[in-house]
Formats: sequence, structure tokens, C-alpha cells
Amino acid sequence: MREVSAFSVAGTLPYQVYYLASDAARYLPVFLANVVFIGAYLSSRMLQRAGRYDMARNVMLGTVYVQLFVVTALIGAAAGVHLFYFTAGATLSLLFVVRREWQLLALAILAYGMLVVCQFAFAPGNTPLDIGPPAADVMYAGSAAGAMALAGYISYRFRVEIDRTEAALQETNRELERLSGLDALTGVANRRSLDDQLVREWGRMRRDGRPLSLLPCDVDCLKDDNDRYGGEEFAVVLPETGADGALPVAERAREAVRDLAIPHAGSQVAAVVTISAGIATARDDDAGPAALLARADGALYAAKRGGRDRVVAWRATDDETLQPT
Repeated sequence: MREVSAFSVAGTLPYQVYYLASDAARYLPVFLANVVFIGAYLSSRMLQRAGRYDMARNVMLGTVYVQLFVVTALIGAAAGVHLFYFTAGATLSLLFVVRREWQLLALAILAYGMLVVCQFAFAPGNTPLDIGPPAADVMYAGSAAGAMALAGYISYRFRVEIDRTEAALQETNRELERLSGLDALTGVANRRSLDDQLVREWGRMRRDGRPLSLLPCDVDCLKDDNDRYGGEEFAVVLPETGADGALPVAERAREAVRDLAIPHAGSQVAAVVTISAGIATARDDDAGPAALLARADGALYAAKRGGRDRVVAWRATDDETLQPT
């Protein structure tokens, strides 16, 4: 809006200079009319600064229509001023806020209708002020170039705003995607992230032929606290790690938590916070991540039934029955 208003003022000034330099007395009517129009453009900028954006757009657009019609009626179509109706009609949706499509269509029809009227009704010789060649030719060329430049600039700014909005939307979507995978209380990855990670690692395991282990862990005796706050289970995904490698990782995690010596008066296992962990490693004949999760959960429950504060690994026997080890 500000740029279009400034362009309208700047586009009027060369005509004003010509009128003064050529014959100030003869061109006084059109000169004074342009002074009024310049004032209207400046008032639209003031309205915009005051936060009255709709009124600012209406004042500016109305001034454009009236100025093009009045000036063309005074100096004739040979100057090409009415060519700016092309720009006004083509950029209405960017310059003017409308709430119904028929209003926008009506304004566009008005713009193109006024273009035709100016072209035929204000032909050279039919207006109060006649500007002959070569001045008329120069003014016509300048008007055509100005109309094209204004239309191109508005289109460019529109494209810039679209790109900026699209980039902001993509960034927002990425942030929402990131937040959807985090627990709101702790800020760590949630169950959705675990499922997504398992799917990715499962596919990589099948491609590369390397093992994949899962370590579900449970904070021992946190049921009472969990009823108030929620969330005592977490899991560790170990790509490229078999059962033999997963066991020491689980033991180090269990010992690290115990070594923190966080008091836990409600625990039936120890005076400090402890965890239980299960271990399950993917097999070639597994149907998918769900099978790995099922065995891992079974191992974890076996660790809890066995007294907690311990690690239990599960593997299939010859008869495919899962057994704790």
C-alpha cells in the first residue's frame, strides 16, 4: 500500500513539471487537480499510519480512479494516462479489501470500462487541453512504461509475500512436528517418536542386516507419583546392537540411575530411585516393530515380577516360546 501510494505521487510529479515548464497558465486546471490528488495519496498514507487500513486502501483506490478519469478528460487519451486502468483493474485484489467476489468483479469491470471510455471519449481534439507531438508521444510512452513497472512491482511484492508466508508456514509445520514428538512435561521424545524411530531403524536393519535392540525401562514403585503426574516408562533404541551389546548398556543405565541417590520414600525396592529394564533383540522372522515391542515389554514385566531394580533379556527357544534369561 505505501509503495503504491508513493508510486502514484512520483508518477504524477513529471506531469506537473511539464505543465509548469511548458505553459503554467494554460495547464493550471490540470495542475491544480493533480495537487488535490497528491494530497489524497498522502492522506491515505496518514490513514495507514493511524491503523485505518481499510479506509486508506479505499481512499487510495478511489483517488486512482478519479485522477485517471479527470486528467484524461482534461489532456486527452494521447498522453496515455488512462493506461493505468490496466494496472488498477489487474491488481484490485491486492490493493482493495473486498468481502464478496461480486464486488471485486464489479470494480474490475469498472476499471476496464473506464479504459474504453477514456480511449474513445477523450480522443485528441475533444478535450479542453490538447497536447500535441512530440510531447504527447513522450508522455504516452512514459505512461505505458509506468503502468508496466507498477504492475510488475506489485506482482513482485505479492510473490515475495507468498514466499515469505510459505517459508513461515513450513517452519511452523516443522516446529509443530517436532513438538508433537515431545513429551510436554519432560521435553523428551514421546511414544510417537519411539514408534517412528523403530519403523526407521527396522527398515535400516532389514536393509543392512545388522541387529536392532530395544530397552524399555520403568521407574520402580512410581505408581503413586504417576497417578499425580504421569509417565514412569521410557525406552532406549539401540541400532546395530545385538543382545550381548544391549545387556551392558542396560546394566550401566540401571546403575547410573541408582548412583544418583535420589530419595524415594515410597519405593519397596530401595531408599533411592531405581529402574527395571527389559531387553529384546529383533529377529529375521519378526513381522515388524510390533513383535519387538511385545517381547521387550514381556522382558520388562519379567524384571518387575522378579523383584525390580534388575535387567531381564528375552529370547526365543526352539519351540518359539519366549523365556527370560
